[in-house]
Amino acid sequence: MSAGVSASGRASGAGQRGSVPVAVALLVAAALLAVTIAAVVPLQRRHGLARAVAGVAALQASHAQRGLVADDPCGRAQQVAAAHGATVMACDETDRGMLVTVRIDTPFGGAESTAHAGRPDTGGERSAAGDPPGDLMATSGACGRRWRASGGAD
Repeated sequence: MSAGVSASGRASGAGQRGSVPVAVALLVAAALLAVTIAAVVPLQRRHGLARAVAGVAALQASHAQRGLVADDPCGRAQQVAAAHGATVMACDETDRGMLVTVRIDTPFGGAESTAHAGRPDTGGERSAAGDPPGDLMATSGACGRRWRASGGAD
C-alpha cells in the first residue's frame, strides 16, 4: 500500500473534509447569536427604563393636574422625562388623571411606554386594595385631551 491510502483504498483524511465547513458554520452561528444578544439586552433595559419614566412622569403630571404642584401637567411630565433621557410623545388629560407616553431612543430603535396615574374609579367606595377614593394610583385609562411633543393640544 502506498502512503496516505488505507486498507479500504480510500485516502486517509478523506472523511474529514466536511468538518471544516461545519466548524466555520458553527462559529458564524455563535457570532450571530452573540450579536443578537448584544442588541437585545440594551433594548430590554431601555424598555424597562421607559416604563419607569412613564410611570413617574404620569404621577408628576397628575400631581400638577390636581394642583399639588404649581405647574402645567404636561410641562411637568416633560421635565421628568427629560431628566431621565426620555421624550414625551403624548400627554393626555383625563377626568381621572393623566395618561403619558414616553420614548427613549437607542441605537437599535426606540423604547416606548404609556402610563396612567390619577384617581381610581371606585364609585366612592374603597378599592379591593383598600385605597380610599381620591388617592393617586397607576391604572389604565382612556384618552381625554391629547397633547403631543410637536406642540400643544389636538
